Amino acid sequence: QIDPAAREGRGLARAPGTDPAAHGSDAPARPDGATPGPIDALRDRVEAGDLEVVASSYGPASLGPLVRARLGDEARRQLDAARQVQHAVLGATDATSMVTGEIDGPLVVHLDRRGLRRVVVDSKSVSSSSRFTPARPFTLTDGRERRAALLAATADRDLESLLADGHVPTGVRAAQLVAGGTVTALEQPALERGIGVVVPTGVAPDGAQLVRAIEDALQSHPLLSPVRLEELFDKVPQQTDRGKPVTKSPQATPAPELTEEPGDLRSARARVSSLRTLAGPESDLVRRAERSLLLAESGDPDHPTRRYLDGALGVVRQAVAKVEGPPQQTVTLIGRRANVPV
Repeated sequence: QIDPAAREGRGLARAPGTDPAAHGSDAPARPDGATPGPIDALRDRVEAGDLEVVASSYGPASLGPLVRARLGDEARRQLDAARQVQHAVLGATDATSMVTGEIDGPLVVHLDRRGLRRVVVDSKSVSSSSRFTPARPFTLTDGRERRAALLAATADRDLESLLADGHVPTGVRAAQLVAGGTVTALEQPALERGIGVVVPTGVAPDGAQLVRAIEDALQSHPLLSPVRLEELFDKVPQQTDRGKPVTKSPQATPAPELTEEPGDLRSARARVSSLRTLAGPESDLVRRAERSLLLAESGDPDHPTRRYLDGALGVVRQAVAKVEGPPQQTVTLIGRRANVPV
């Protein structure tokens, strides 16, 4: 995940709130001889294989509410826009893994159709009858119909909560996480297992510092070792029951909804699409409007979705106001009855 501090890098977006319609960026242009910025450093680490890039939405959108609201095309646009930025900024190839958080059956189907193969889901999204912490990958289907299947691992919400309190010193939070992970490892010390922990977004701006503190605490740990997401799936054996791979489906959980009404988002998309037809897909105005609309598709009540939605519509109005028709003309018809297309 890109460090929030990297947003200040050259050629990237301005800070949220400075211009609702200008959030987002194409590849940063670095002139020869320029001092590498934070994004350049991230790109170098991705190219060297030190960092793994996973699929994500373009904005802070939860894809599940979009799919449930029959806005699957918007969920697709979220994934496609994020992939384009990852290509342009980080030089990353198409990712087939994603950290989804809460998930339901329709989202499993959507991600499968979009080429995703492996997901890390919230531990509360799937049921577990074991007395041990779920710590092995399993097959996740959409439910009884089983129209789609993904290889899944769980992110431990209890361990994640140990990182959320920004008032606790970074080193203490890292130590608490390692202690919690040790307890999980001791449940079945003879088995190779793996757990996922998602660093909460609310811990920024010290998120990167927290990750480094966790990595340092794990360097010489006798039971725990940090691995990349792909290694978690490739090296940790899949969960089995009586010798057969375990298959699970999402359990019903209270799901967040979109902050904006789906009808308002559909109406805005229709207007942005009209602008795209009028100005062409490469127009800067079209790009600004589309980025702003994607950022309005969030279920986070603290995210300024209305500001971004108004920003997208404002760009459309600004463009339409500049359209001028031909001057009024007089057309003289011959003396006969006819239908004239206008």
